[in-house]
Amino acid sequence: KLSESISAGALVITSDMDGIDPYRNHKFIFTSKVGDETELLEKCLKLSRKEINILKNEAHQSKIFDYSNFEKKAKKFIKSFSWDI
Repeated sequence: KLSESISAGALVITSDMDGIDPYRNHKFIFTSKVGDETELLEKCLKLSRKEINILKNEAHQSKIFDYSNFEKKAKKFIKSFSWDI
C-alpha cells in the first residue's frame, strides 16, 4: 500500500521490490535489500521526532500519487477506446 501510505503522509519502509525504482529518490521512502532489514530499522528508529515530522510533511506534500499526475494519460487511454469522457 505504498501509494496510500505516502498520500496519507506516512513514511514507508519497504523491501527492494519491483516497481519501487521511480520513487527511490524520495527521502521518506526507506528501501532495504534482503539481509539489510535490521540496519534499516535501526536507522529509522534513530530519527528524531523533528526529522520524522519533516519527512511526513514531505511525503504528504509530494503528491506523487495524486490523480492529477495521471489524469492526462488516463484520458488519452480511455479515448483510445473511443469512449466519450
